[in-house]
Amino acid sequence: MKRTTELRLGITGGIMGLLISIPSIFLLGPGPIILMIFAIIMSCFVLKIDHQIYACVMIFIGLISFFIPFLKIPGILFIASGAIAFRKPKPFNDN
Repeated sequence: MKRTTELRLGITGGIMGLLISIPSIFLLGPGPIILMIFAIIMSCFVLKIDHQIYACVMIFIGLISFFIPFLKIPGILFIASGAIAFRKPKPFNDN
């Protein structure tokens, strides 16, 4: 069962958010950087944990980061990654 779409969206949003939040550390503090690192770590565990738990956590991270200035685009990517993770993966057919 592949979850490459969720993985790519989560890591892309995390790296983009990390690059955006590093220069704004003096305005917002270390909170957004910690949030983006946590999002990258969660994206790496997309295959290891239950898809519903991953989806809820990523949507929650997306909502939090959506309301932080400068992090609207990574927030949208996290919400999209969480929404896609709610679907059940189709089993592979080796015919």
